[in-house]
Amino acid sequence: MKKILLVIISLAIGIPLVIWLYEKFGLDRATVALSILRLWQVLILFFLTGINIYIWVVRWQLVLKALGYRICFRDLIEAQLGERAVSYLTPGIHYGGEVVRVFILGKKKKIPLTDITCSVILDRLMEVSGFCIFLFLGASELVFRGNYIWASFLVILGIFILLILTLVFKLVGLKKILIFLPDFFV
Repeated sequence: MKKILLVIISLAIGIPLVIWLYEKFGLDRATVALSILRLWQVLILFFLTGINIYIWVVRWQLVLKALGYRICFRDLIEAQLGERAVSYLTPGIHYGGEVVRVFILGKKKKIPLTDITCSVILDRLMEVSGFCIFLFLGASELVFRGNYIWASFLVILGIFILLILTLVFKLVGLKKILIFLPDFFV
């Protein structure tokens, strides 16, 4: 009964959304936008998206494993795809669906809410940390090119993000984050 209700709710949201998108943008604009891409480019996009999803799921699986939970890949990919579906409806296309991940895994695997929430937060912190690395690499490239203003902006942005990460580390608890570091760092 719950699955039927979920399908009905999804259709009740999805059909009006598709109709609205069709009326707002029209089929012609979508066709023109897609006709620019060749088949091999579309296949590469699908392939890269698949790799991206795989890496995200493996990363989250590692976080959950470090917290003491062994969850099968299929369950994690289901939660990850559910998150993406909701995230694309929110204003920020990569954020907003984390609650879906927590809900799906908590319901399916009966994991405590605090542990799942912690795993999602740690997963996102790992993602943001990787983004900071690219900010600093970009800043160093700009320094070599002599563009010191933009390099300074990227460094300040990276430091600001790292300060926010430090604050989140304090809120989540350093002990749960240190389990990801090798013993010689602790």
